[in-house]
Amino acid sequence: MWSLEKTTLWTMTFLSMAALSACGGGGGDSDTKTPTFTVSTRLGGVPGLTALRPSTVESTTEASSLAVDPSGRYAYVAGSDIDQYTIQANGSLAPMSPLSVSAGSSPRNIAIDPTGQYAYVTNNFSSNVSQFSIEADGSLKALDPATIDAGVGPSGIAVDPTGQYVYVTNANATDNTVYQYSIGADGTLSHLSPQKILAGSGPVSVVVDPSGQYAYVANQNVGTVSQFAIGDDGTLTALSPKNVNSGSLPREIAMDPNGHSVYVANGNDNTLSQYTVGNDGQLTPMNPATVATGNSPESVTVDPTGQYVFAVSTNDDTISQYGIGADGSLTALSPESVATSSGSGHSITVDPTGQYAYATNFNNSVINQYAIDAQSGGTISPTSATVAEGLTTTFTLTPDSGFTLDHVTGCDGAESVNTYTTNSVVEDCTVTAYFSR
Repeated sequence: MWSLEKTTLWTMTFLSMAALSACGGGGGDSDTKTPTFTVSTRLGGVPGLTALRPSTVESTTEASSLAVDPSGRYAYVAGSDIDQYTIQANGSLAPMSPLSVSAGSSPRNIAIDPTGQYAYVTNNFSSNVSQFSIEADGSLKALDPATIDAGVGPSGIAVDPTGQYVYVTNANATDNTVYQYSIGADGTLSHLSPQKILAGSGPVSVVVDPSGQYAYVANQNVGTVSQFAIGDDGTLTALSPKNVNSGSLPREIAMDPNGHSVYVANGNDNTLSQYTVGNDGQLTPMNPATVATGNSPESVTVDPTGQYVFAVSTNDDTISQYGIGADGSLTALSPESVATSSGSGHSITVDPTGQYAYATNFNNSVINQYAIDAQSGGTISPTSATVAEGLTTTFTLTPDSGFTLDHVTGCDGAESVNTYTTNSVVEDCTVTAYFSR
């Protein structure tokens, strides 16, 4: 039986605990802390090309074309000789010593085998192909023999993805052939049998699909693309139909890394032709069949990530830039083009990582250097902030020299001059700043 004394004590204890609870005391479980959240920052990518610093590198030759080795460490430029460069961590080219090695007369294009051990150069005036080993330091060393004969006016060159075969287009109108070679264990080329196969008139460039099953040749004199199957022995056999139409004066041909789409630069039309590749290797024009370029596109390339196509135009010193849609069709980026230095833009190449692009200018012997999707252009301070729930925070946005703040997104904030203030923070979020030239 409860006594009055016990009942009074129990009542007083209960009331004391209730009072403590109401005041926030009486136990750790009732403590509450204001939550905090992290606001991170990042620099938004500049879509397409942004000039590196320095934006150009001099070449000793009339820069006709450029190739990058599969490791992305070395670059080679064809002109009157072959210039050799190392690619630095920021993508800029640094001349090797010696800078130049000799090839044949009027080197035109360079192809490198998939292992990065050998390089091959078409020599337009001497009608042969120079062959080099790539040494451990990236320098070129002539093989023995140093050349192998080609047709009249060799121009385009491609190595198949297995590294077993090489194809060379001979653009002189008296020739109109594609020479076929095998690659020996020492890197030297040998003619296949048959030695050559007829293409269209003025075959100027060639590309091999990533599977190694098909090859495509742009014929500049007749505005067509020849299509070939590649046999088990590396020899080419024309598909049926052999040719599909392109624009006028097709100059260079390129393929996406998945082998689904082909693009051709049409020098007289100021367009790129775009095609889908069927399961049988046949090309079918997309709808629309062409997209606009700058004035007289000379070269076209696809970045190895399959996101972008770039086309350099020789008469207005611009590079047109496009995004690749899910169906392979091209859409102009914003901006639609970027400038090269004055001097007849001649070729464009993207490094194997898809981070950098290089465009040659023939008349002034200059190589233009670009970053792709550059994460640059300015700074954000601080780089992150810890914010109590319901409060805001402000960041300072400082453009680099030559850049301006384009826009800022994230955390439902508002921009004012070169600052950005978040809305009330209720969760982790990220502020992204975009700078442009």
